Amino acid sequence: MLKILNMGLLDLAWGIPFLFMCYVAMTKYFDSRQRIRNLAKNITRYKSSRDKISGYLSTGDLESAEKLVMSTNDPLIKASVSVLKEGLKSRFDDYGALKDDINKNVDNLLKVPHTSVFENFAATILVIGFAGTLWSFFYTLINFDASKGFQQLFFYLAVGIKSSFFAACASGLMGSYYARLKIKVEHEIEKFKEEVFYKNLIYFVTHPPSRNPKTTICYKKDKSNKTAHQRELTEVGL
Repeated sequence: MLKILNMGLLDLAWGIPFLFMCYVAMTKYFDSRQRIRNLAKNITRYKSSRDKISGYLSTGDLESAEKLVMSTNDPLIKASVSVLKEGLKSRFDDYGALKDDINKNVDNLLKVPHTSVFENFAATILVIGFAGTLWSFFYTLINFDASKGFQQLFFYLAVGIKSSFFAACASGLMGSYYARLKIKVEHEIEKFKEEVFYKNLIYFVTHPPSRNPKTTICYKKDKSNKTAHQRELTEVGL
């Protein structure tokens, strides 16, 4: 039975494009995984910068917040630097558009690289497997010699069986790898949106200081770092 796995010249018709597609997909997978890891490290590394910006916002020091926004190397801040700069200058007047732009920029930054390759891989590899099956049927029809019996028939049909089997396995494996990458990215998004910086920023975007000149409300984690509550501060410099 294991003879069915033996590769012959007929297998080159589907085997070469199959191996090429697998090589491209795995290369993109390892590149995506490394880029996501590096991005996650940088996001963690520059968390203190985001905390400082959050502190400036909570005390109404928009000038210092703008300076830090322009100078930081935080990838999350840099992805929305133009939006944040404009928002700080306009005191978050156009809060609806700013909120959408900030969320859009964060989503564009925190996404799986080479998404199109992973999304199209399954369809492409299954087409290659199906083409191998058609190729085996074609050879069976034009070369079958009844005098050689079932052995020759099985030889040609084995080409189609192998192409379909390997294509299905490759499609399933790459789908699981892609799912792991998406889970990692979604975890980073959720972790970022739980930060005090993000909650403060979204609060100020939806409650611009210029519309509430008396007080500023910000989020601040308690000492146990388990819950977040609101506290009211007297606004400075607004």
